[in-house]
Amino acid sequence: MAFSGVRIECYRGMTVLRDSWWSYLMPGLLEWSQSFASPAVSGITTKTAVRVTADGDPVFRVHNAEAIYVAIGPNPNAADDSKRMYLSAGGSIVLKAEPGDKLAWVAA
Repeated sequence: MAFSGVRIECYRGMTVLRDSWWSYLMPGLLEWSQSFASPAVSGITTKTAVRVTADGDPVFRVHNAEAIYVAIGPNPNAADDSKRMYLSAGGSIVLKAEPGDKLAWVAA
């Protein structure tokens, strides 16, 4: 079955792996994840980014089947043009967060 909807994962810290030909951002320990099934048109995480640890700052990894806008913050609003980021369909991105942040998304 093909992936549909939006999946958000929250990790503790991040490691940058480097080789002579590539670099890859590898998230640390998974703290939680939340999925929003299609045909949902918007959502906000019910949990917040974890506190900062020796592993580093928290990050969100977003997987999206459809084009969406995302916003991060204590009270994020992905419908606000001035505070959102566009993610194209079929994407996966890692975004830095602050402890206590949530991630909101809305269909593009």
